[in-house]
Amino acid sequence: MNSEKKRTTLMMIERANSGESLEQMLKAIKQSRKLSQILLPKMGTMSNEVLADLAGCSRAYVYGIMGGTKHPEKDMLLRMAFVLGMSVDETQEMLQAAHRAALSSKDKRDICLIFGLVNGLDLETMDEVLLEQEQKPLSSSGKEEEKLYDLISFHLEKTKMKLEDLLPRVQCDAKTFRAIMREEEFAPRDLLLRAALVLGMELPETQAMLKIEKKPVLSVKDERDMYIMNGIANKVSPRELDAKLLEQGMETLWNHT
Repeated sequence: MNSEKKRTTLMMIERANSGESLEQMLKAIKQSRKLSQILLPKMGTMSNEVLADLAGCSRAYVYGIMGGTKHPEKDMLLRMAFVLGMSVDETQEMLQAAHRAALSSKDKRDICLIFGLVNGLDLETMDEVLLEQEQKPLSSSGKEEEKLYDLISFHLEKTKMKLEDLLPRVQCDAKTFRAIMREEEFAPRDLLLRAALVLGMELPETQAMLKIEKKPVLSVKDERDMYIMNGIANKVSPRELDAKLLEQGMETLWNHT
């Protein structure tokens, strides 16, 4: 059984265990809209970035949801529901679209959540209510862990660049890149910095990428790092940055042999 079929099967089991009838499950599959079709009208002028911050997940994760490549768990969807001020019906429809168990009047935690939705509680207040009732809060202690694959995929989509075009520009072969994306090995620091420059990443995103791969972040105490930080901030070309590094007698980011 492939991963997509397995995921769908597990979702159906979850819905069946929540007490839904066969007719309800079949109707849900037939009628459900895509998550993006439900979320976007509620977001209005809110950006994906703001939604990510308020819901406690990465920006790439939200873009994945909108693009249909991420399949959020129930609590993530519920966090978004409270952030966006959804009604009970809208929340149930969103859970249905994601093939997650609907809120049930037979479950104490779900009853608390229904109460919060009906009364327009914000996410922070909802979590306080859940804790008072000795129920698990919706918000976790931190954001969903962002993966290097998510960050790179997001910027490839943003820049409309194909992977086969990126690899030669960052001087990385396909086999090595695949191993890095599968987390079978860590990426060299300079490879990450080359990717940041080619993909037009901002400095905070570059630092986050270095942290993901457990590499030292760019530091103002390191002269070479300072030139690289300046290059990223000012969107200089790879050729221009390497020329500056070479001029200062420092190791270039690209191999020019």
